[in-house]
Amino acid sequence: MGEELTVKNLRDCVLTIYDGDDPVNEVIVAFSEGNLQYTETEQVDQHSDRGSLSHLRTGEEVAVTGSFTARLTEFLSQGDNRVTPREAIKMEGAAAAWVSTNDDNGDVDTVGLKFRINTPNSSELDELVDFAKCHIETFQFQEGAPANTISVSFMDYETAPSYNKIADGS
Repeated sequence: MGEELTVKNLRDCVLTIYDGDDPVNEVIVAFSEGNLQYTETEQVDQHSDRGSLSHLRTGEEVAVTGSFTARLTEFLSQGDNRVTPREAIKMEGAAAAWVSTNDDNGDVDTVGLKFRINTPNSSELDELVDFAKCHIETFQFQEGAPANTISVSFMDYETAPSYNKIADGS
């Protein structure tokens, strides 16, 4: 029987917002709510022959949708070029010069979201889930204890994020 894999939790995760520039600009999000969620959808069309189900066909591509909540650090940078998560996802303020990750020459700017799951077990590789073309659909603020939070919903203009295993420190 194989070695049991380590269960990960929110303490093992890091969320980073990045742009499409070279070198990449990025900001690490204070991601302590542990509620990143996303949905991959594969659309299938049903076809009938004289009223009976006949066959299935692959349907239209559907973009990934998702959301996360993070602790609020600041809405705006203090003039020291430290980009806040809000500025990064809206590409304004200290992130106004960020380059969109959307390379289709469209008029919608996107950012990337990297969700890194660090493993506390040295024999396992870390995992990286990369949403490369995210348009932020909603940004919500909530005052609360122990911290104020921001909630973000996004659409990633890909049919699935990329999944990779990476060595610790990569």
